[in-house]
This record gives sequence, C-alpha cells and structure tokens, in this order.
Amino acid sequence: MTDFMKEFLKKESSVGIILMIATVLAMIFANSPLHFIYDFILDTPLEVRLGRHIHIGKPLMLRVSALVLPIFAFANAGIPLSGMGISDLFQPVPLGIMLGLTVGKLIGVYGFSVAAMQLPN
Repeated sequence: MTDFMKEFLKKESSVGIILMIATVLAMIFANSPLHFIYDFILDTPLEVRLGRHIHIGKPLMLRVSALVLPIFAFANAGIPLSGMGISDLFQPVPLGIMLGLTVGKLIGVYGFSVAAMQLPN
C-alpha cells in the first residue's frame, strides 16, 4: 500500500469519502444499462446450512444492511475497530450506535407507519 493511501485511511473523514464514492458508483451502475447485474448481485442468496434440516438463506442485500451499515456507523463515529473487544461494545458511543440502529429504526418505522395510516384517503 502506498504512503498516500496509508495517510488517507488514517483520517477520520476517509470512511465518509469512501462511502460517498461507493454510493455514487452504485447509483451510476444501478441506473445504467447493466443494472440487471447490480440487481443479480443484491438478490444473490447468502446461505447458512447446519445439517440437513436447518437452512437459512436470505438475499445479500439483507446481509449488507445488517453487517456493513453498523461497521460504517462505528467508523464514522471515530471508533477504531481494530483490537475492539466485547466489553468495548458497552461503552457509551458504541452502545448509542447499536441502540440507534435497532431501537431507533423500530420506533421510526412503527411511528411513520402509524402516522401514514392516520392520513386521510
């Protein structure tokens, strides 16, 4: 890895910049004539099998939102992931991120659903 890349990745803003570039590239690719490849990748099932009877298969998009989003949230909050242990997850900032991503999402979805049902037809 070049010295420029090492210095770039040390900055807190690097994660946000990488996320913006990835978002722009995904939007361009999803709206291009090759969008079927983008859809195919996101709909690819990621499966876990335990024996013959336990089979869990969900589209890749669900795994991305459940795994990648929290990693970006931790990184954007300036929390170093290297050397992080289980006890570090219960510090105020990581705990706030986890609660925001779980409880906040539930409250938001439920609240907006109830509000939408109250709108006149």
